[in-house]
Amino acid sequence: MKNLFSDLGYEKNSICVDGSFFGKGIMQYQLVETTTKKLLYRSDLIPGGSNNIAEYLGLVYALHYVFKNEDNRTIYSDSYNGLTWFKNKQTNTSIEDLNIIDKLKKATDYRKKFSVISYGEWHKIDPEWDSFVKENPTLLGRDNKKLERHCIVKNQFLKWETKSWGEIPADFNRKK
Repeated sequence: MKNLFSDLGYEKNSICVDGSFFGKGIMQYQLVETTTKKLLYRSDLIPGGSNNIAEYLGLVYALHYVFKNEDNRTIYSDSYNGLTWFKNKQTNTSIEDLNIIDKLKKATDYRKKFSVISYGEWHKIDPEWDSFVKENPTLLGRDNKKLERHCIVKNQFLKWETKSWGEIPADFNRKK
């Protein structure tokens, strides 16, 4: 059954993501339940980066979280850039720190393994293959590597409307 929307326009039974870039070049991201603000995950402090990168990494982690937990809740982020990078499976940053570039590459490679139905990526889905691999986790392919599922998520990844709804519940409250 689809979750009912609140009077404010967002889905109550959902997850919010926020990224933060603060101090002397430290970033972090977290996931919380929207209405209860229960912390679902908080990353370690990550040296370098930017706020957009933290938001993007948070969205990719949210994808991992909902897939691993078979959780179909809507995901909200207040970051237009983070959501754009997430949807396009491609980042756009001038950061030159090799550690951050490596994190972005790993996150983007992970994102590319998924089809997000709400983005119209349904044409890439082979449900029979996905079910077969899920039911046979120990099988190896011709190259002697583990078969990979074509990871499918039905979650919506939506923009949190701060002007209408206030600060996103996952906010770190680190703004000056």
